[in-house]
Amino acid sequence: MRSRKTFFAAIATVFSSLISGCETGEISRFEHPPSESFYEEMNYYSPELDEYKDQGVLFVISIKQLTYNEFSIWLGLYAADLPNLAMQINRIRITGDEWEESHQINREIEFSEAGDTALLTDAVRIGVSGDSFTLLKNSPSIIIEVVYSTGTEDREMRFLIERRVEKHIAFPT
Repeated sequence: MRSRKTFFAAIATVFSSLISGCETGEISRFEHPPSESFYEEMNYYSPELDEYKDQGVLFVISIKQLTYNEFSIWLGLYAADLPNLAMQINRIRITGDEWEESHQINREIEFSEAGDTALLTDAVRIGVSGDSFTLLKNSPSIIIEVVYSTGTEDREMRFLIERRVEKHIAFPT
């Protein structure tokens, strides 16, 4: 009987130390709902994407956390047919609560086939790390403005990005 009590006491001690040793971690996810919808279905013709098209080119945004201190922002560009105008991405500006960061790109878009989708695609990627990572991670929402040119005219595409925080329990190993 005594060994049985000792056994249950040992089990209770192990479980209580496991529970009290848990830590909670937060992961910030940033979403642009129309872009998320596009990447789920790859439906270029969806009406919710019309405001993100110019000259037949669809602009979509994806933000992923690569490491514990770096986010990557992908600007995806898709077209059903090859546009007849040359298009260049000039810069990407990220604006959060009381901060702003601008990335000079100056890159001409060169479309290629996008695998099984029958769409043409190109992409621009920028990394966000250091102090900018902390500012981005703690902003409840951000605005990403893509400044691009078609011929001689500069244009702007604007995305409102929502932040979602996921809490995870990390069990000790």
